[in-house]
Parts: sequence; C-alpha cells; structure tokens
Amino acid sequence: MRQRLVQLLVLLGIVIGMVWATPAPLVAATDRTHELATPQVATATNLKFPWSGGEEWKLTQGWHFLPKELAALNYAVDFAPLSQNHDILAAHTGVVLIICDGPKSQSLLLTADDGFQTAYVHIKKGTLKVVDGERIAQGTVLGSTVDNLPPNTKDSDKCGEWTGAHVHMEFSSREVTIDGWTSNSMNIWYSGALEKTVNSNFLSTNIAVSSSLKGYIDGPAPNAQLSNRIKINGWAKSTNSTIKEVNIYGRLAGSNHGFVPLAKANYGEYRPDPGLAGPYGWSWEWDTSRYGNGNYELKVKATSLDDSSAWLLDSANHSEILSVNVQNSTHVCLKPLYRYFNGSVLRHFYTQHWSELGLGDVNWRYEQITGFVAASGCSLPSGTPLYRLAHNTLTPKHMYATQYERDVLVSSGLYHDEGSVGLIAQQAQSQYVMASLQRMYHAGRNDHFFTTDQNEVNLARNEGYQLENSVGQIVTVANVIPNPPTGLSPSGTTLNSLNVQLTWNDGGDPDNYPRNNRDYVVEVRATNNSWSQSRSWNTNTNWLVTVPQPGTYVWKVRSGDGLSPSAWSAERQFTVSTNAQAGLMVNPNPIPASTSSSSATITWGTGNGTQGQLFVSENGGPDRLMAQGDYGVDSPAWFAPGSEYRFRLYAGLNRETLLREITVRRERSLIANPSSIPAGAQGLQQIMLYWSTGDGSEAQVYVSKDGEPEKLMAQGPYGKANPAWIVPGSVYRFRLYAGFNRATLLREIIVR
Repeated sequence: MRQRLVQLLVLLGIVIGMVWATPAPLVAATDRTHELATPQVATATNLKFPWSGGEEWKLTQGWHFLPKELAALNYAVDFAPLSQNHDILAAHTGVVLIICDGPKSQSLLLTADDGFQTAYVHIKKGTLKVVDGERIAQGTVLGSTVDNLPPNTKDSDKCGEWTGAHVHMEFSSREVTIDGWTSNSMNIWYSGALEKTVNSNFLSTNIAVSSSLKGYIDGPAPNAQLSNRIKINGWAKSTNSTIKEVNIYGRLAGSNHGFVPLAKANYGEYRPDPGLAGPYGWSWEWDTSRYGNGNYELKVKATSLDDSSAWLLDSANHSEILSVNVQNSTHVCLKPLYRYFNGSVLRHFYTQHWSELGLGDVNWRYEQITGFVAASGCSLPSGTPLYRLAHNTLTPKHMYATQYERDVLVSSGLYHDEGSVGLIAQQAQSQYVMASLQRMYHAGRNDHFFTTDQNEVNLARNEGYQLENSVGQIVTVANVIPNPPTGLSPSGTTLNSLNVQLTWNDGGDPDNYPRNNRDYVVEVRATNNSWSQSRSWNTNTNWLVTVPQPGTYVWKVRSGDGLSPSAWSAERQFTVSTNAQAGLMVNPNPIPASTSSSSATITWGTGNGTQGQLFVSENGGPDRLMAQGDYGVDSPAWFAPGSEYRFRLYAGLNRETLLREITVRRERSLIANPSSIPAGAQGLQQIMLYWSTGDGSEAQVYVSKDGEPEKLMAQGPYGKANPAWIVPGSVYRFRLYAGFNRATLLREIIVR
C-alpha cells in the first residue's frame, strides 16, 4: 500500500511547505504510538516515509535547508498530506531530542544507533507524543502537522515559517533511501525527484522540477494487448513556455534498432482534470493493423517553443518506456509485403518478415503495407510467383519480378534470386480486394518502387520515376469477401401487422477470416421513399421492425466478417394490408451502454388508419403524452443512462384501449464516468456510475477498495450512483451481480 501511494509523489518546486487543503481520505490513519520493536540499526538506506499506510502525501520540495539558526542538519525535503492534521511518524529507530519549542510549533531531532540523524520541523504545538531522551521505534507517532492555511497566507514562530500542513524533514546525509526510493536525482536545490527500480524498470516520481515541462502518458495501460485502431493519449504542459509538439517513438522489444519516429500526436485537446483544465491533452490513433504482431516499446517526447523537451512518463508505472503487445488476426494464406525507404541512398526495400526491420532503424524508415501475397502452399486463382531479387554490386538494392523477368535479370549477372515471397494474380479475382502492382524506376537513384496507389504513381513521376510495367494483381486487403445472405423472408407476401419479422440465412465466407462468424446490416424502406429504417451491424439473422402504416416495402441485407462487407442481397418486397394490426417498435432496444443521453427511433401505428395516442413514462413515473395520430416516427435523444422507459400505444384520444406496450432499457452494462481518475488529481473525487441488467431483472452493485472486502453499494435492475469518496492512488472494483446472493457476476469494472 505504501509503495503504491508513494508513486503519487510530485515535485512542485514551490515556496517552502506550500500546499492546499483537500477533503480527508476515505481510509483513516493507523496509530502506531509507542509500539517498541527490537532495536535495529537505522541507516540512510533503511528509512520509512513519515506517514501511515492508507494516507496520501506528496513531495512538495526537493533538497533545501532552513536558515542556520533554525536548521539541525544539512539536507531537507518537504512532505505534505492531502488533508490537514495528519500524524508524523518516525522514519527510523532512535533517541528523541527536542530542538525547538515555539508557541505554535515544535521540532525534534532523532538519532540512530549508528549516528544517522533525521529532524522533524513544523509539528503542531500540543500534539507532541514523545519526550526528550525517549528511545522510540521506527513508525512511532511523533505528533501532528500544523494546520492548513488560506491561500497566499503564511504563519510562523521561532521554529520556522509555513504556508500549510507539511513536515520539513532533514537528514544528516544527502544519499538516502526511503521505502526503496532513492534521492539520486535531487541534485538541484528545491527540485529533483525520488527514483526507484522495480523489476529492473526505472521509475521516477515525476519529471524533475528543474524542467518546466511536465506530462504523462495516460493510455493504453502498460503491457496492454492491442489490436486494430487504438488511441494513445495523455497530457503535457510547460510552465515557462508553450508546447510546440508531442512526438511518439517506438521500436520492437528486444530489437537492436533504436527508437524511431512513429507519428506526431494531435496536441491541444481540452482536459477537464482538476488543477489542469485546459488545452493540454494530446492523442494519436495508432492503426496497429499496418504493423506486424509482437511486443513494442513506445516513448513520447514533448517539446516546447523554447526548444526544451522531456520524455513523458506513463501514469501507471512512471516509466519513460511504455510496453505494449500488438496482436491482430493473421490470415492463414495472405501475407503482408512491408515497404521501407532509405533516405540516405534514396532506395526502397520490401520484406515479408516483420522482424527483419520492424519499425525501421536509423537508415530505413517504415512506410506501409504495399499489399498481400499468397503464402507457399496456398492457392490463388491464376496465381504466379513473385520473386525478390538482390543486386550483386549495389547494396542495398532490391526489386521484385515475376518468373520471366527474374530469369532474364539473374542470367544477366546483375541480380541474384532470394526466393519467392508468395503468389500474385495475373488478373483480378472477384472474391478479393485487389489492385494492380505498379513498378516504378528512377534511373538516377537506381531504385525500383512498387505501389498500388495511383496518387503515389503521380507523385513518383514528379520525383523522376518512370512507370515500367504492372507486375500483376496484388491483394490489397488480406481477406476474401463473405457471400451475401440468402433465404430472405418475407418476400412477395402480404402481411396483416405493422410489426414485421425479417429473417435470412448466412451466406458463408470462403476463408472464414478474420473470424468464422458474420454480422449483418439491414435496410428497409417504403417503395414511395416516404419512410426508411436500418439496423446497424448485429449477429442476429432476424429483425423485428415496425413499419408506420399499410403499404408496400422493400428490404435488403448484407453480411460482414469484421473486415470486409459482402455485396447487398437482392431486394425483397412485402405488403402490409389496410386492416393490419397496430405496431410499436423502438430501435435499438436495448440501447447501447453510454454515460450520456442517447437516441433511438420509435415507430408506431394503429394499423387501420384510426387515431391513437403514444404515452411514455420514465423509471415507473406517470405517463406523459408523446404523440398522437394514426402513425408516426420519432428519434428522441433523451434516453438517459441509468433509466428505463415504458411506451404505451392507445386507441382513440382518451386512452380507452391499450394496443401495444414496450419497455426500453440499456443493454447489460456497468460503466463509470470518468472511467479513470485524472492524472494529477488531488483530494476526493466523484464519478457517475450507471448500471443495467438489460432485461429488467434485479441486481446488486458492490464495491471494494484496494482489495478490501466488497460492500453493497446499490441495488435494482437499473440505476445510477454518484460516489464522491474516490481517492486518487486507490483502486476501486465495482461489480454487478444478478439477484441478491452474489452468485452470478454480470459485469465488473475497475476505476483507478
């Protein structure tokens, strides 16, 4: 617990002892008064922080000293609690000496058996728990901090001056270790940082205050497994200048290559964090599908207009290096062809082996995936091998050719064959997304350049490249397009209800890649185009839709495999008769989980052209009139999270006969806003918590803090709560259980 809390320490570089008041933490301090242990030798490398586990303090100043007439020792730091009147504990075993007794505060000196000494200044008068000559154990309560003060005020007596609750702690040696944290980087007065090494990873409490530039990497979490598109984000701020840019670097873990530039982040996003509100956020959306699978190490550098720069730390481990794992689905047969460019020799290089160059090095810059070739042993209709050739005298110099050109070039003695990289097609295949692989040549650079992008062809011509020929058709998306759905129903029939059940069958997928199941999107419209509705991607092969009135409608459906959609099915038609039954439908239902209000489309009709009224109630409250007429369509955006809505359709204008009723809920969910405690937050925080079972069944919400036993927080099939006792540095686990016996866990989230 102590180690986790210590990682919150921040160097502010402010005047002595300046802190601000915040609400008391959720966990109370533990009193360890006069619990003497067996005396142990206290050295500069065996110290404890002067507070109890469960409390949150910060390091407000690095090495400094008081005027000689007030100071007992040579080196001092300031520690401040996040709330006032906290106990100050002995950092080591030793003998007490009262060195100052003022009207408002007291100071004492603690001497260890080996002569090492610590002093404690700004102990509140009347709270001292020890006496002169007393031998005490490490962790003994010495007294309490002085009180906090209003902003921009200070207090003093003969023992010192202070602007808020803190302990001015002095050491007889500059090289100390406190709970594993060392003072190595405290090499500038009033600045520096405590440092720590955990599992060979360097940690620091923050960027040294000697630099005016600070920031963090907020996400993703260390060692997270990433796929597809992922946002990397955080914040950066300069106290003396303005941030000019934030750049992201990376390398393959274990690679001999150094860190290479990946992207320039988007800087200036608004941050709502307490104490940091403003345009200090940065982010970059990383499309990991453009890179090979493996373990990566990322670094982020912020640079200000005064050209000062700093590597940002990840907010979880306080390390400059953020390790992540990229794992995207890989096609059984289709393999990417990675393209690199060497700016010093102005040549391109291609490889199928990601580990060959990875993100690149100081010479070779990774550009993109040019296309996909079929691997050995995999069939590709009308396929022909693509060979990689290396120049015999120019290094590096490669080109790609089909068999005829390979034979000519190899026999000329200019190139040698490095083998087939896979198959390309002689003509386009309907089941693949393909394009012509164009080969460009620059005589001055003696460089061959391959692309499927006509814009790149035009740009290359402007740089002096000439189009040699088309090597063949190469796959540009590593996927076979799924087949359209079949067996659509209804088709050509007349129905007697405004509620229409649409069904279809899966058409299959030739390669079952990147997954072996499909989802579907559906569109339905009136033939006179007076009304239309669609359902977004969903794995169900049916959809109950409500049309607004009698008439003729057409509909169609397409499937997707997670990467590419199929062609649309042929349209099917149905007719709803003039004496149809009433209909009422809300789409989507349940509504996707969200921390903000959402919209849904409500379609209703009496079916026979007579007047009717639509009423709605929220969370069991009274009905209120929403609309009236013989039919209607509306898309309100007031569906709030944590709420449930009941719609009722009545015949006539006085609620005589109930025609249809439907309840709208959120999908099964447990979500929080914000989902994490903002970096740099201080004092008690509050979040909004929303939950829903999705089906109206009863449930209970439990919470546990820092691994402690969980406690009942709320219950009901849906709802919202506003806990205002969230403490930065702690980990809260919220769980949603079905029923009342915690037998079935429905959802779980962690807020930290």
